[in-house]
Amino acid sequence: MRRGGGFTLLELLGVLFLTGLVLWVAVDFYLDFARATEAAADRTRGARRATAVLDRVARELQSAVLLRKPPEADPLDHPWLFLAESRDEELGADRLKFVTRAARRRAGQEHVSDLAFVAYALRPGEEGGDFELVRWHSPQLPESLDRRIPIEEEDGAELLADGVVAFGVRLLDDQGRWVSTWDSSTLVQSGKLPLAAEIRVALRADPAADPGPEAEDPPLYARRVRIPMRPIDLTALLEAEAAAAEEEAAEAEETASEENCPTVAECVDTGLVAETLGAEAGQILGSLAAECFSEREVEIRGLLGATLPGAILCE
Repeated sequence: MRRGGGFTLLELLGVLFLTGLVLWVAVDFYLDFARATEAAADRTRGARRATAVLDRVARELQSAVLLRKPPEADPLDHPWLFLAESRDEELGADRLKFVTRAARRRAGQEHVSDLAFVAYALRPGEEGGDFELVRWHSPQLPESLDRRIPIEEEDGAELLADGVVAFGVRLLDDQGRWVSTWDSSTLVQSGKLPLAAEIRVALRADPAADPGPEAEDPPLYARRVRIPMRPIDLTALLEAEAAAAEEEAAEAEETASEENCPTVAECVDTGLVAETLGAEAGQILGSLAAECFSEREVEIRGLLGATLPGAILCE
């Protein structure tokens, strides 16, 4: 029988045990929730970074343009190029160089061309772990064929994204095959552009953080884009424009000659003809009144004969 109103040692130990168990469950739930929240935030940051890279590369690939080499030109003197090189056939090309019309104009540069030579390439990161994706661009085409792809800052390359785990671009040829390399300066792909491109990239959410040996690779994001612009044959285009200009000039000359030709009404006194030869002859000439006199002169002179030499006014 208990003498006082207190708790026994066993009861106190039981309460402490249950309180500790509840706290342990609550802390474990909070830590799991915090880890899940941080992982979701990392995925969101990684998705945003990957989307920004995909948007940039896709926009410029969609606007890729290529001028075909004239048959008589030396291939080494033709600067237009679409080049893709790959170190991983499965992932796609990790070095690209091409001409695009998606170049952004700066304020006050209304008359500057939107054409630019751009290049994308992977290079090793500073710590030797993940890669860095760099972009190079030039508003001017070189004087001759230049297949070099700059990757260093001193050559004009700019860092587009760090913490890159994977990057590659596959290209669709006219046979319906996805390929990892392309070279428009070669005989096989001379003057050709891919029909489409598939860009794939995987980025760390926080490139500065140490992923650790057990860290999972970030998801691989992909996007497919069409390359609608077909290679431009400038020689054929200029020849077609010259032929159209000649045809237009001939039509203009013919129209001008017709406008300068006096009409039958201006050159024939139809009233005198009607009085002398009768109403029927006057009606015939009246039906020809708007036509060029030189085109109908033989017919009209045959109708009038020698009877009315004074009826013809355009001598």
